[in-house]
Amino acid sequence: MRNERFHDIAATIARDVAAGTYSAGSRMPPVKQIARAIDAHPATVGRAYETLAMAGVICWGPAGYYVPTGDGENPAEPDFPRNKIREGIADGSYKFSIPPQATLARDYKVPLYRIRAAIDRLVSDGVIYEHDKALYVHPDGHKRELADVFAAEFPVLPTRSRFAAVSPALYQRVRRAGMLKELIPEASEANVASGRKGGSVKKKRAAAI
Repeated sequence: MRNERFHDIAATIARDVAAGTYSAGSRMPPVKQIARAIDAHPATVGRAYETLAMAGVICWGPAGYYVPTGDGENPAEPDFPRNKIREGIADGSYKFSIPPQATLARDYKVPLYRIRAAIDRLVSDGVIYEHDKALYVHPDGHKRELADVFAAEFPVLPTRSRFAAVSPALYQRVRRAGMLKELIPEASEANVASGRKGGSVKKKRAAAI
């Protein structure tokens, strides 16, 4: 007999999540609790949870499964932890050092092994480094992440006034980091303002780092 009950269990849980039975950000009931309630084997319920996590309906957490917050950031995505750390570096939350890995796992509601994998990649990318069992942002790491955010938001080099109008928060972060002239040099500003080609953002980003 085919053991496909986990499909039915997953479908029921997915409907409950969609209906708001489990609120955004809340922890899902433990596997054993669900198994007892529906007279199923814990392994079957666990498989249903795993299926839903892979589909992004629920997400892995440091101590179980959680309902996504609904803000467009899905912790089930493979690069979620690394992207969150990079965002923290770009917006200045992690300007000099990175919080302990256990803290990141709790804050992002993902397993510790995923944080470790994200840290390994960021170290390999040269964004952060480890010293005396602590994690620090490379001196140019904050600027590098800001430049990446700028390049992603503005594929075509904008004028400074347009930059400030379209993305005021990012503009202020770039200005405070002293990167405005590096990302939008005065010569490029004049070219863009006059309608001439001002060069690619990638080239300006390379100058910034």
